[in-house]
Amino acid sequence: MGDVWTWLAFFFVLVALLIVVLYQLMCLTDLEFDYVNPYDSASRINRVVLPEFIMQGVLCILCLVTGHWFMSLLSVPYLYYNARLDACLHPSLWRGKLALSRASPALKGDRATSQRFPLFGNPSCGA
Repeated sequence: MGDVWTWLAFFFVLVALLIVVLYQLMCLTDLEFDYVNPYDSASRINRVVLPEFIMQGVLCILCLVTGHWFMSLLSVPYLYYNARLDACLHPSLWRGKLALSRASPALKGDRATSQRFPLFGNPSCGA
């Protein structure tokens, strides 16, 4: 019975990810055919980026917890990429502005991210 619940959890997370990706593709198609301006399209897509990252993280954790090691290893690079991209999109969350506001001036800036999150370091947001 546990396998059925596990399969259903994976199924619903994958369906949700597919719906989010299809929504983003539809927004880009509307932009391509000039049905919507670029600002509206970007705001629609940006609204679903963080939930997509969260769902992919949940999927990776589900794979890890249920013992699907191969699928977990396949999803780790994409999870790492999403974490790096999120560090570029929301640097204040990764640098901990509240914690660093009281810290010494030497800890502020790009070094703080690499000290607190050594794997993420200083991601190149422009590349």
